[in-house]
Amino acid sequence: MKWISSIARFATRPVVATYGSMALLFVGLVVDLNSDQALVVSIIYNIPIVVSAVLLTRTLTVWTIVLSLAANAAAGYANAIDVGETSGFTVANRVLVGLSFLLVGSMTLLFERSRQDVHDLEFHEEDGERERALRHVITDLSGPLTRDEILRRATVGLRELLHADAVVFTGLDGDRFVEPRWSAPEFTSVAEPGKLATWAVDALPVTTVPVIMVRTERGLTGVGRLAVFDDVELIVVVSRPDRTRASQLLGEAIMAIEPLCARAAEFERLRGLSSD
Repeated sequence: MKWISSIARFATRPVVATYGSMALLFVGLVVDLNSDQALVVSIIYNIPIVVSAVLLTRTLTVWTIVLSLAANAAAGYANAIDVGETSGFTVANRVLVGLSFLLVGSMTLLFERSRQDVHDLEFHEEDGERERALRHVITDLSGPLTRDEILRRATVGLRELLHADAVVFTGLDGDRFVEPRWSAPEFTSVAEPGKLATWAVDALPVTTVPVIMVRTERGLTGVGRLAVFDDVELIVVVSRPDRTRASQLLGEAIMAIEPLCARAAEFERLRGLSSD
């Protein structure tokens, strides 16, 4: 449910999680100070230890363990002063509880480490899968193809690679989309010739970043430049990509396609000279 996920996101914010763990620790200390020393109330300090590990970071967990040990010792000392004596049984209970803090803390730290290792493994697996998919697209464009064939295949390959609704390479004349144009699917209303391109012009990268992602009426849209003709750049428009790190992947694809187009242009020039 949406409200549950919203609460979970709120609870895992660094400030909220830190103050929440400290509040639980303080409540445990108050209860411990006002309880009979024969009761092993200090065991409740394990709660903020577990919460700190699950919600946030190893650093907070370590600090919560240290503070729990200090609170356990302080409460035991305060209870002894109130009663006027300290029994060996009570001291043994406090020591065992302190050991439980270390045990629970160690287990939660191991859990946090395992969770991070799994996350890193999933990230590297996804990254490798994206690289293989991109390599497959570029390999398909590396044969003896003309620029028209490269661009036509590239739109199809990029659409599959990025899980996008549409991919369009199109010319730009002022604030309008114009021919030449290549698209996948072949008939799409995305960046149609004659349509206003103001939003795309405003989104075009002005730095070394090859692709910018913007929000449009169609949803998330990637915009970039692709140099394929002499002194002419095409505008790359990717509608609603659904691939993780789509912006980076599209940028890498553009940088790989440009030299292929340059090579195809040189072959076309040489064929033109030989035919003459």
